Parts: sequence; structure tokens; C-alpha cells
Amino acid sequence: MRRLLVEVPVAPACESDRVTGSLVHEDADELAWAAGFFDADGCFSSVVATRYPVVSIGQVDHQPLARLMGAVGAGSISGPYASEGPGRLSKRPQHFYHAYGAAAVRTGAAKLWPSLGMTKRVKALAVLEAAGHTHGLSVLTPIEGEPLQRRGAAWAAGFMDGEGCFTHNPSSHSSCVAITNTEVELLERFRSIVSVGMIYGPYLNRNGISRKPHYLYRATGHQQVQSIVAMLWFRLGSAKRAQAASVLARRRRVCHNGHSKVAGHKACAQCTADYWRRKRGGASSEWRGGRMRGSRKERPPSARDRLPISGDLRDHDPDAGREGSSWL
Repeated sequence: MRRLLVEVPVAPACESDRVTGSLVHEDADELAWAAGFFDADGCFSSVVATRYPVVSIGQVDHQPLARLMGAVGAGSISGPYASEGPGRLSKRPQHFYHAYGAAAVRTGAAKLWPSLGMTKRVKALAVLEAAGHTHGLSVLTPIEGEPLQRRGAAWAAGFMDGEGCFTHNPSSHSSCVAITNTEVELLERFRSIVSVGMIYGPYLNRNGISRKPHYLYRATGHQQVQSIVAMLWFRLGSAKRAQAASVLARRRRVCHNGHSKVAGHKACAQCTADYWRRKRGGASSEWRGGRMRGSRKERPPSARDRLPISGDLRDHDPDAGREGSSWL
């Protein structure tokens, strides 16, 4: 079997990986990616009249479908077909992956089973049992790829390829990772793997395409988006890689006044210093090395300066008796 030498900052997912170190079985990672991709967009179904089992996925991009077909070793791809008319999720032509027959469905499900989500597992068993075929699969099989492990990151990369999106808001100059799905368990699994972001919802669909309410996962800000990209990059598809690189490259490095951003400051450090200089009334300030240096020309009297000088205060003065005491 082929083995691939890779270096990723995640723990090995099984005992065999611990033995081989960085020599990780490539096919296991690819199948974990395929399971995540199928959890996002795939469907087990059957022909109503004959109960003939079918596996199907629709996607605008041909490449992830070809990658899935190569991982499971079965099926075919057709299209692209125009997506015109009401009730369409995409305006772009779509390709479709199909695998027909109980043998193909059973083989594909068995390969994806270690990382496949519970919803798709239940559907696969229902389709195969309705067709009267034995499968030897169980929903109680433990799911591989727990949080912070390599197989979990591969699954999350596939889920991102199928359902996710990297975006950039030009008005706020903010980057974002967004995923919409009707199964909140899948979003919670993704969030537990990447360890950042929030889940919102449920929201009702008002477009008439889906009757089920949907949930939204969002991770906002350059740091969070960069963290997700770095974790999933080793299995992320080419389309999402290009999208992520474009979003991260649009990070704004100057403020609206043209000042260079200073690390550690959410707002522009130079603009903040100038604001407080104007607010203090003509104080001179200078920005050097990320710190504001300056002195106020006329310091207004403080509450300490307005205190009456008495013998008791002199007794408690820590600088009493010293030359140039500030209390005098």
C-alpha cells in the first residue's frame, strides 16, 4: 500500500499511526475526507417503485466528485446540467455523482462508515434493509477522528469542501468561515474539531426549497479563519484552497488614514494616540516602536494637588523629609 510522508500538528488517530510516526496511511485520510464530504452533500435513497438503492451527490465543481469516486471505488459522474427554474439552490450548472445497486451502496457505505455521521448511517441502513439486502453494518460502530486528531481534521476538511464557504466583508474588512446545515450535530462536530466559531439557529427556510430549519456555523476574524485554514489545508480541496487564500490575502494592513497596523492593537494605534492628544488639548505625542511617548505641556491640577497641607498629611507622606517632596 502507498504511504505518504506528511507533517501535521495533530495527534495520530489510531494505534497503527502511533507505531509508524509521521508515515500515515494515505487512503484512511482520504476516506475520512470523503465521509465528511458525503455528510455535507451526499444522500442515500431508493427508487420508490422498486426500492433500488442509490447514492447521489450534486456539486457545481467536478473535482471533489471525482475525488469521492476515487476514494470509494464505485459510481459515475454525469453533467453538468443547467440549474434553471424556481426552487434551485444554485444558478450554476451542476455535476452529479451516482452509484446504483445494493452492492455499490453497501461497498461505499462500508468504506465511509468509520467517519460517517449518525444521520447518514441511519439512512444507509434503512435503504439497504428496505431493499432486502444484508450489510453487516451498525450505527453503534465508534466514529473515528475525534477532536484534535488527524482523521477528525480530514473529515472536517471534507465537510468544508462540501458545505462550507470562506468569505470577506469589504465594508468591515473581516474574514469569515460560514457553514449552513440542517443537522446541528454535524456543525457541533466540526466546531469541536477546529475549536473556534459559534453555531446559531435554528432558522426557518422561507425560500421553499427545504422544509427543515437550518443552523449556521460562523467563525469571524483573520485569526480564527487562518487557524481553520491551517488545520484543514492538508486535505482541503483545490477550490476551497484558492478561496481561502484569496480571503486571507485581502486582510487590511493599514487603517482608513493610511497608518500601518500595529500588532496587538485591534484599532489603529496611531489614530488612537492622535485622538487622545487632541482630547487632552494640544498635548504633544510621538509614536515610536508601538508605544506613545510624550508629555503634556499644561497638566491640569489633580485632586492630590488640591488637598490642604496639614501636619497629619506630612506625617503620612512617604516622601516626607526628602528633597523635592511632591507634597509641598
